[in-house]
Amino acid sequence: MLFDISQVISGKPESLAKPRNTDKLQKRNDFVIDDVIIITASGDTWNISELWIGFELHEDLFSPNLSGTILIQESLNMLKNCPIVGQEQIKISFGTPTPDNKRIEKSFRIYKVGNRILDENGKRQTYKLHFISNEAIINQQDRCDYSYNNMTVLDMMSELFYKHFNQTPMSYGQVPTVGSHSFVLPNKSPFYCMNWLASRAINANNEEDCSYIFYQDVDGFHVDTLINLISQPTRPGLFGNYEYKISNTTQNDRPDTFKSVIENSSNPDETIFFEKSHDKLEDINSGMYGSSSFTYDITTGKYYTNTFNYFEHFSKLFPKKEKEISYNPLLSPVKNERFLKGEGNASYVNFYANASASHSEDIKIEDINNPEQTISQYDSFLKRKSLFQQINNNKIIIQVPGDSSRRVGHTVNIKIPISEPITKSTTDIFDPLLSGKYLITSLKHVVSRADYKTVIELSRNYLPTSLPTTSTKISG
Repeated sequence: MLFDISQVISGKPESLAKPRNTDKLQKRNDFVIDDVIIITASGDTWNISELWIGFELHEDLFSPNLSGTILIQESLNMLKNCPIVGQEQIKISFGTPTPDNKRIEKSFRIYKVGNRILDENGKRQTYKLHFISNEAIINQQDRCDYSYNNMTVLDMMSELFYKHFNQTPMSYGQVPTVGSHSFVLPNKSPFYCMNWLASRAINANNEEDCSYIFYQDVDGFHVDTLINLISQPTRPGLFGNYEYKISNTTQNDRPDTFKSVIENSSNPDETIFFEKSHDKLEDINSGMYGSSSFTYDITTGKYYTNTFNYFEHFSKLFPKKEKEISYNPLLSPVKNERFLKGEGNASYVNFYANASASHSEDIKIEDINNPEQTISQYDSFLKRKSLFQQINNNKIIIQVPGDSSRRVGHTVNIKIPISEPITKSTTDIFDPLLSGKYLITSLKHVVSRADYKTVIELSRNYLPTSLPTTSTKISG
C-alpha cells in the first residue's frame, strides 16, 4: 500500500496545496493535475480536486486492463450523496509539465470502495476507490460463441476486437501473422479469446517469434510480439537514460561522471530492486532450455512429436546484430552443456489431444528458400512457453521521477555500477551483465500531493555481452 490511511486519518492530507499549474518542469517529481472528476450514473459531476490524497495508475504488458486506486478524504459523505455504488466514471488528467502539454487523460470505471475509515468524531472519512478500464466491464459481460474460417490470426484478432469494442482504438506492430486458419473460438470472454488467438500466432517475418501479446496502455490497445518490442530502439524519456549512483559516493570517486536519474533513497529497496534473478532449476523445469510435446489427433488417429532446443532457437531468433547492441543467450555455451548438444528435451514434456476437424493443425508458410514449409502448431507452443519464461527470467524494478511519457512496451537503457573496487585500471564502471537495454513490462504512476514518481519493471531475454566459455577467475 503506497498510501497508508492510518497516517492521514487523524489529520489533513500531507499537503493540500494544489499541484503546480505550469508547462515548465521546475523540479524533479514535478507534475500537473488538470482534472480529477467523478461522474455518476445519473450524469452528475463531482470535482474532487481538493479531496484526493494520492492515486496510482498501473500498466502491465501482460494485461489487457489499466487499473488503479485513488485515496480520498472528505466530509461531504460522497458515498451517500453521489452516491458511489460502482456505476460511476472517474476522469483523471495529469502529467509531467512539458512545453508540448501532453497529458495522461483517461476515464475509468469505479468498481469498488475499500479501506473505509471514519475519524474519531465521525465527521470525516477516508476511503480508497478502485477503478479499471471501461472495456474490462464490457469484457465481463460478453462471450465469443462463434468461429472464423480461412483467416490469418491477426485478422481474426482485429475482427474480434472491433466486434466487441468498436469505439476503442487498437494498433498493431509490424508483425504480420503467417498462414490462414479456421478456429472455433472457446465460449469465453473477448479478452480471453484475444489471448487464446495470440498464443496461436506466428510472426510471418520470423517463424521463431511466437511471442504475441495483447495489452493496453494509456494510449489504447495493442497487438505486438515481445521480440519485436525488445528489438526497438531505446526511448530516453523526459530524463534521458537511467543511471544509478550509489548514495555514499561522489563523482570524483569514479573515472567519469554521470547524472543519477534513478531516485536515491536511504532505503535501497525503494530505489532499485532486483525482483528476480535467474533460477536455473525453475528454468529447466519450465522447459525454457529444452522441451518436447506429443500430440494425438483424435480425428486422424495420428501422433505428432516436437522438440525444442534453446540454443538452436536463440540463434535464429536474433539472427542479426544491431549497430550498438549484441544479443547473447542467457546460458554459457560451454562444451559440456547438455542443451548445447541438443539433449535435455525430456526436462519438460507436454501431452496434447487435438481435433484437426475443428481447426487447422499445420500452418503453411511461404519461404523463398523452402517453399510451402510446414510449421507445426505445437512446435510454436514450445517456443512460446520458453520465450515467456525467458522474459520472466530477470526483473529489475526502479523508481524514477514521474514521467507521463513512459509506456509499457518501450525500451530503455539503464546503467548500474559494478559492485567492486574502482582502480586506475578499471575500464568500465558499469556492470556489463546488469546494464544495457531493457523492455518495460510494467509501470505504475504514483502521485501524491507532494510529488510524482514512476515505478518501472524492466525485463529482457538476452544478455548484452557474451558469457565466458573459459576460466576468468580473479583473486580477492
